Amino acid sequence: MNSITSPQLAAMLVISDLFALMCYNGGLSAYTAVGLAFGIGLQYVMVMPLVKAADKGKTLPKSVKFLLAVGIVLWGGALLGGLWKAADITFVPYENAGGFLGKLEITAMVAAVSLYVAYEGTKAAARSSLIAAFTGVIFLLTDFISGMRPSNFGNISLSAQYGTFMDGLRLSFLSGGSLIAFIALLPCVKGSKNKAAAMYFLCRGILSAAVVMTAVLVTGGIMDTADFPVIMSAQLSQPFSSQRIDALFLILFAVFGVFAITVQVMTAAFLAGEIFSRFRRWRCTAAIALSLLAMGLFTGCTSTGQVSDKSYVRCLGTDGKTVTLSFFSDERIITAEGEDISSALAEAEITAGRPVVTGFTELMILGDCDRKAVLEDMLKEWKVSPSCMVMYSGDPEFTIKNTDPSLLEGRLKEAVRQGKAPRCDIVTVLGNMQE
Repeated sequence: MNSITSPQLAAMLVISDLFALMCYNGGLSAYTAVGLAFGIGLQYVMVMPLVKAADKGKTLPKSVKFLLAVGIVLWGGALLGGLWKAADITFVPYENAGGFLGKLEITAMVAAVSLYVAYEGTKAAARSSLIAAFTGVIFLLTDFISGMRPSNFGNISLSAQYGTFMDGLRLSFLSGGSLIAFIALLPCVKGSKNKAAAMYFLCRGILSAAVVMTAVLVTGGIMDTADFPVIMSAQLSQPFSSQRIDALFLILFAVFGVFAITVQVMTAAFLAGEIFSRFRRWRCTAAIALSLLAMGLFTGCTSTGQVSDKSYVRCLGTDGKTVTLSFFSDERIITAEGEDISSALAEAEITAGRPVVTGFTELMILGDCDRKAVLEDMLKEWKVSPSCMVMYSGDPEFTIKNTDPSLLEGRLKEAVRQGKAPRCDIVTVLGNMQE
């Protein structure tokens, strides 16, 4: 394998680690972020003897390299399994249209591109990984700043029960399969191995904690219903008044997925060449084939159910007894009636044919109703995000059916920004009603 620099090694491995966090389906909190950072620091201490040995030119025995190769293949399968499960929430058109076959096509395409990049050589992948990592950092910074709204700070305490320090410590190891690749690729690094280790673990610790905290800030208030909180936080963030960043995230998710799998394939091929000197051809093909087989071990179940079996509300309009809903991944607009808003939402679930999740609602439009009671019910019982915006309309159903919800929200945010409208997130509106 060609020599790589410390920044290139850090970029390749951190991309894999961040992709694993994107595919994590479980609760997160500020405690989780602290435990995750601590676990990464602990791993740095644990590998230091190997780093010092590599600096002295010592190599690993073939038996250890074989175990590393097995671990790399299994981690590659875990990443592919994460991609398979995350397809339920990334709203890729093929997945929505084709179900199992759609997800199979997406996974096969990522595997094929990863195989192509792996055959192009280490230098090409290492150099391009720097560009991908830089793009990812810019996106993360934008997403993090977007989540730093005062109305989101309360989500830190609301999410505390959904993740502990020990959860973060475990997550640092469960999502840290790139540690195996780090040990395997360490002899290929130019210059000081100690510098390479410090750069990788420092970047991984800072960026991993930032990713978790971004998810906590954006989705912390509804963490119990948030599947894949990191992905959800990216989809729900809207740093610009007129443009969402979902499309950019989908591109970044795909690129990170390709690089994450490519690193595992290249590392497994490198170790195979070290162990079996006569095995020169088809090493990358064998590695991706074994990883695809290993994927079956990690796709048997999910922690909170299939996301594609739920409808995520984007905009909700109500007069207290009738609700009109528009969704993120469904072009349908559903109207249902009941004795109160809870029974109306239950009827909406029957019409939708699946559970309705209101935790990610971005905009509520209230008509002629007991507005305080409705907002309290939506916030406490239906777990609407504290950053959900509220507006009034004489006919909420007509407004939703005849105006794009994203346009409504964009106009409202711009009016608030220009001072032409007061702050109108649900927490602020309820607070004003208490006065």
